[in-house]
Amino acid sequence: MVTPGFSCGVLPGIFHQTPLTKGPCTEQAVTRQDLAHCRAISVRNSPGGGIGAVLCNVKA
Repeated sequence: MVTPGFSCGVLPGIFHQTPLTKGPCTEQAVTRQDLAHCRAISVRNSPGGGIGAVLCNVKA
């Protein structure tokens, strides 16, 4: 599992820190190409929690 870092515009918060603390998770930039090769994508924020996502219109 990976999560984008602060340099990618991610705000510090519980949904960012928890996977890094509990692992296995690394912090790195995530490109559209990376997303095209993922088995699953989850979008998370504190007010809304987490939802599954589908990537559309990207050539692998």
